[in-house]
Amino acid sequence: MNNRSITRPYHLQSIIAVIVGVVLVIINTIRIFNIPITCDENGYRGIGQGDTYIGLAQDKFGSANNHILHSLFRKFFVDTFGNNLFTLRVDSLIAQVLFLVFTWLLCRRLFKNRWWALCSFLALNLASPLIFNFWGLSRGYGLAMTCMTISIYYLLRYMAEKRVQLLSVSFVFSILSVYSNFGYINYFMVLCSIVLLQNLLFLKSVPGRRIIKELVVIVIASAVLALMITGPLQAVYRNGELKYMGSISFMQDTVRSLIWAGLAIDGGPEGWRVYLIGRIVVVLTLLSGIFWLYTYSGKIRRKETIDIETQYGITFFLLLVGLTVSLIAQHVLFGVNYLSDRAALFFITSFMLQLIYLLYYIGKSRRAVSVVSFAVLFLIVVYNFCAKINLDRTILWYFNAADLAVLHRMDSGMKDKPGRIKVGISWLSETAFQYDIEHHYPDRFYQPTVIRNTSPADSSFDYLYLNLDAFPKVPPGYHRDTECVGGSFILFKRNELSPAAK
Repeated sequence: MNNRSITRPYHLQSIIAVIVGVVLVIINTIRIFNIPITCDENGYRGIGQGDTYIGLAQDKFGSANNHILHSLFRKFFVDTFGNNLFTLRVDSLIAQVLFLVFTWLLCRRLFKNRWWALCSFLALNLASPLIFNFWGLSRGYGLAMTCMTISIYYLLRYMAEKRVQLLSVSFVFSILSVYSNFGYINYFMVLCSIVLLQNLLFLKSVPGRRIIKELVVIVIASAVLALMITGPLQAVYRNGELKYMGSISFMQDTVRSLIWAGLAIDGGPEGWRVYLIGRIVVVLTLLSGIFWLYTYSGKIRRKETIDIETQYGITFFLLLVGLTVSLIAQHVLFGVNYLSDRAALFFITSFMLQLIYLLYYIGKSRRAVSVVSFAVLFLIVVYNFCAKINLDRTILWYFNAADLAVLHRMDSGMKDKPGRIKVGISWLSETAFQYDIEHHYPDRFYQPTVIRNTSPADSSFDYLYLNLDAFPKVPPGYHRDTECVGGSFILFKRNELSPAAK
């Protein structure tokens, strides 16, 4: 590495990081105001249901969409500042700001080369358009990602400084990540394993007092987490909310769904691009494992101390592999379904961390290979993010982007009708339409009714708004009015009655 890069301060890089961070926050804020409510944001209880903080924390209604830490923050902001898109989503915006701060701190700690640190910071923040979506939605995925990242930062500090206070902070944020989304219990378990393994792997003699302190922290953290989530998890399980994840294989349900949705790849999860990237990910992970095993065994053979940089690299690899083993083991042993797309986003951050650090570490002996490989990775990440980002729709709930326009179309098409408009919709639109009608057309529409089938009895509705794959035929008594969302949703209008019929 260039010695001048190593020793000079990060002034220029910090300024660039701040500028990019501000731009990303501005883009996210615009999206918060621009994107209509999506179905799952309002899909567990809605607002104004009389929920208390204790009620949300207990989650006795058993909804997996109740990401508890987010729900508690959301209730506070809505109760304090009113019910609008910004107050519903502001905690995710705060999570984005914290993620920006701690990814920068993390990269500065990991990489002595200032430009490598800056580019790594950018790559982590631009790696997944889907992660970026959740910085501006009323869900807990952003909070969970941020808490995990903060936990990793303090774990690395603990590994270098050996102060138990730092380990305690790491576990506090790991608990908060699980409280933000239950899927992050996998991270919590892997964190416990890594803390115990590092003494065995990296130290020639194991200090008993330190192990005792670590065990105390792990036991206390595990007890606190169990008290916080056992009841809600049982309620979610009883309510059948865990059945929606995958049960085929880790590769198909988790890896492919993550590549497709997480990177916003065209062509669906079964497309050739997803297949190719999935194989590349597997090969890179295997090669990483071989590299770290060779590096570690070489140092052991030569009776060298495992330096902190090598410890970091092995830890990142163990984190990625541990998350994989955790998911597979839960499925095999307990029948827990595999996490998919948004519920498994932690794999993208952990994979990027271990890959970027591996390339940096290789630069000690193969600088050209290291720099070129990282440059290619960086350019691909930046290009994909810039190509997929937008200001008006989400990746997984793209169809909700048309909701307000559809309501406006129905309102305009029934100007001569006195009273309220009656509309039937598919279940995909239910909670979003409820919110939009309540906030934008409270005196113009009845609350929508979910349509399960299109029979002659459905002719009582003024409009039907249905997804084409579930309702491919024109319902009896209606005609096509407008194609929406690229033709995947159709707005049907009731046929006018003839004078004789009237």
